[in-house]
Amino acid sequence: MFDPKTLVVFAAALVGALLLTTPTPGPLRPGPALALVPIALLVGMTSLAASPLSGETWGLTFGAYLVAFLIPRGNPRIGGLGSALFIGCIIAWSVLHDLSQHQLADALGIPIGCVMAAVVWRLVLRSIVRRERMHRSQSERIFEDALARAAHDSRKDLSEIRTVVEPILTRLAAGDEIDERFRNDIVRLEAALRDRIRVPRAHNRLLIDQIERLRERDVAVVLLGEPNTDGDAISDDLAISLARLIASVESGKVTIRVLPDGRAAAATVVMPTASGVEQIVLADCGKILSRI
Repeated sequence: MFDPKTLVVFAAALVGALLLTTPTPGPLRPGPALALVPIALLVGMTSLAASPLSGETWGLTFGAYLVAFLIPRGNPRIGGLGSALFIGCIIAWSVLHDLSQHQLADALGIPIGCVMAAVVWRLVLRSIVRRERMHRSQSERIFEDALARAAHDSRKDLSEIRTVVEPILTRLAAGDEIDERFRNDIVRLEAALRDRIRVPRAHNRLLIDQIERLRERDVAVVLLGEPNTDGDAISDDLAISLARLIASVESGKVTIRVLPDGRAAAATVVMPTASGVEQIVLADCGKILSRI
């Protein structure tokens, strides 16, 4: 059976452990943190008094742990002052009970070791938190810059689309007669907008202008590619090469496919020729890789 004093010490140790490990997002509130100091002294000194011939007692170790680990818990001042008070009480107790230097060293080893471990722990945690905050700040800045660029590009695209669409919409709103020529203008406009949405990487004016000229000659032009905006737009060299290849087409159908990044080929063209249909594969620099 435990005597009442032992039960009180165990109860105090349990309360101290619960206070120290209270799940809060920040440091302990001053009240609970300050309460840990007398609890640690009660547990440590009671245990030390129960074993006057040796400083190696569980209560001494546990009490030193309770007060020292307030430091990494986010209460360094209370933890530091409490640890100093804890160590001072051990020294005073050793003087009153005439402990040897060896016994005093044993008694002080654990509290001092706990303080050193707590300080190192706090420094490491602060370093980790600082790096994490820097990383998050950089990530947030990168994300914000990406959002700003996306918003700018979106506004630019909408402005360009408005410039192209507004004349047609104005004529429709004014009630202009939809004759064959007007209908062809609407069809070409719809095709241009579809290309812009479906293959944004192919939106290079050097190529788009040539495609518009072909469509004005009633040449069917189909533009294929990845339906997302990842990756850079095709290079001017590739756009110039594509435009030159299709410039001579007078009738029929031209199919241009912009390939994903990471491939040797950047685009392919299927177009009618005097001898039939030819497929041409081009690199990003505009160089022709093969003709079939």
